[in-house]
Amino acid sequence: MRDIEDFVFTNKQCTAICMAKSEKTTVASIRKFLGIAESESDLESQSLSHNVRVSLIAIGNYLLHSHGNLADELIPSLLQYLAALPHMKWIDDGLINKTDKVPVQEQFSFCFNTVLSDLAARLPTFREKILIAQADALACAVSSVIELVENSEERENKKTYIVKLVCYILGLIRTIGRFSTDYERPLISIIFPLPIDNCDGKLKSTKSMQKISTDEFLNSPSDVDDAEFDETRLIKVYNKHGTSFLVRQFSGGLKLKMTSHDLEKLFDTVQRLMDDEFLISLDRISTDVFRAGSVKRYPYKTISETIRLCCLCFLRDILAPYEVWINSDLKGVDFPASETFAREVNAFATDALQKLDTARASNSSEATIHINDDENCISKSRLNIHAATVALQLIAWAAVDDIDSDLICSTISPRLFTNLPQKSIISQIPIFTNSLSSLAKIAEKFPAVATATVIPILSRFLLEPAPMLTKLTSEANMGKSTMDIKNSDVGSSRKQALDSLKNSAIHAMCRSLKSALKVESKCVEACLASLSSKLFVCSNATNFVVSLVSENAIQTLGGIGVGLVDTQGVDVPDMVLQIYLQRFANPPSYLDVAMVRCLAEMWIAGAVSIHDGVSKLFTQICIESSNRVYSQDNSDSNDHRYTYGI
Repeated sequence: MRDIEDFVFTNKQCTAICMAKSEKTTVASIRKFLGIAESESDLESQSLSHNVRVSLIAIGNYLLHSHGNLADELIPSLLQYLAALPHMKWIDDGLINKTDKVPVQEQFSFCFNTVLSDLAARLPTFREKILIAQADALACAVSSVIELVENSEERENKKTYIVKLVCYILGLIRTIGRFSTDYERPLISIIFPLPIDNCDGKLKSTKSMQKISTDEFLNSPSDVDDAEFDETRLIKVYNKHGTSFLVRQFSGGLKLKMTSHDLEKLFDTVQRLMDDEFLISLDRISTDVFRAGSVKRYPYKTISETIRLCCLCFLRDILAPYEVWINSDLKGVDFPASETFAREVNAFATDALQKLDTARASNSSEATIHINDDENCISKSRLNIHAATVALQLIAWAAVDDIDSDLICSTISPRLFTNLPQKSIISQIPIFTNSLSSLAKIAEKFPAVATATVIPILSRFLLEPAPMLTKLTSEANMGKSTMDIKNSDVGSSRKQALDSLKNSAIHAMCRSLKSALKVESKCVEACLASLSSKLFVCSNATNFVVSLVSENAIQTLGGIGVGLVDTQGVDVPDMVLQIYLQRFANPPSYLDVAMVRCLAEMWIAGAVSIHDGVSKLFTQICIESSNRVYSQDNSDSNDHRYTYGI
């Protein structure tokens, strides 16, 4: 696939969309205008040129924009092409485009299967056929490449074909099961915006709720959920190595339901693809092909890291919509995720996490693979870190009882308190934020574990505090305004990382407390009491670590007040307000500003019960601050208690 400047591509896609608006369109006219052969017989002997690839995407666009018109004739045709793709003669004859960073096999496989997945979500009648065809295509391609790699003679003679087939597989596992929940906005129209949507010929920067997998690695999970991002970053997203679309799950949105057989078949294929010996052999082949330059735009000096990341993201995304069913009383009912299946996933993800930890430990220094274009590089260390975060999410999903949850907590807790080298802490942020999110997931699944294990871990992380928090904080930064810190690029990145980490921990604490309320009605009061005790013990300390504890306690109290603002039976914001009033300006410090900010956030969140108290406090702050400004007495007396609140 090519740029939107490519006339052939643009013309065919626009033609397909225009034909979708006509009620007189026939299969014959589609084949004529889009240049598709009348028959799909003997496809394996045909060439897969740029024109053919563009036409297949155009047919998909026609089906998406016509809401499935002529699907009975066209979808079987597309599925026949899908089955034949690995055996066809691929011709990379498209226009030269310097922005493309992956081979044509991965590029087209990504785009074509993105269209098919959107069709499966939108056309329930063909959902099963499309899913089966995609699963079969993936299984057959994996079997073929394993067979070639295990045959020493074939392995030496067909290295180029092997890596092309692996790139085709990567395109498949990056797109199967991913679709747009916006019925009027299929993913392919985001990857390739057309002139129809931009009459002035310029790409408009629009905000979108559509996310990609890297969003979770660059931001804390709590920041990603409801955030909007610039949609232009999703143009030609297949060039982002190992990246896939995320499906936004919400009530009323499109669904792509899979059966237990579908999930088990895909899981089996992923297990075969992530075999250690196979990946070692594949890395050797990949290195040889990379050095020889025999495949255009081939960026993988070693490809195992990308395969692991894509496979783990694939499993996480197809399993995310389903809860593990552990009730054995209902026999004969098809629940996609059974307890047995979940335990298999748990064992697989745990093993993958251990191997990734070993790989990260042996490669503590960042290893970056440079390719021809200096701007294009793949960081093996970064890919392994991202894969480890996804493995943690899979382990949390697969927990089926309290024993599993305790084991997971004991696995995650040491990670949160690891003492990392100063130079590598920023790169490790994704693991920490997703570890905190995984703890919250466990707490939501098992309320008893939330009270006994998760909340104490989170409290310790914030109030001990964890080594990661102290390393991201420096004595010079404590007490400075955000603008002062952001004047330095290094300080800015560390400040952002620190805020992301604390926000993730506080968000996880709120999720855990909500769950714990189901089994312990006084858990919120106990947590607030623990936080307030830390606040007063540290009130007169000057050490920057102790000051960090005080700041964390204030922010956590405010975060709980916001997160539990609608909790029935307990007025959390009012309890937080009373704690703040006892500590406010006693003694005056920069922490007063943090308390004012937290009170304002609770007010905005809808904490009606604190309106009068906050209004009175803010009025006192304004009056006493102005008194200080106009007073002839410039002494720093304690009478002006609210000076620091402005």
